[in-house]
Amino acid sequence: MGRFIKAVKEFTLFPHGQINQMNEISLRVSVLLSVQRALLGAISPRVRAVLCSWEAAAIKVRAVFDGPVADSDVESMSIVETELVSDFPDFDVGVLCVRIDGGGSICLELGEVFVFRRKED
Repeated sequence: MGRFIKAVKEFTLFPHGQINQMNEISLRVSVLLSVQRALLGAISPRVRAVLCSWEAAAIKVRAVFDGPVADSDVESMSIVETELVSDFPDFDVGVLCVRIDGGGSICLELGEVFVFRRKED
């Protein structure tokens, strides 16, 4: 069992339905920490942003690139995906590489949060 998914399964019972809120918070923390750890060493200068969303059994990552997405970038994001799968083996994990050149707006999709965003003038 991945070390982050274990944190999601360990919780304290709270009265009045607060357990669902705690599980959501634990899942958010576990997913964001796992994505950030998986991204270590995977960010090339062409990456403008990395966004993430999650549901009960799915994690989606969207890596936004400036210019053409190189094969090495796809390989790096594939490794990120593999690391996420190892942390969340019971989840449907997907990583998408998209091109939005500098100056183009990066819009958050429903449920997404930024995990990485480079400084742009």
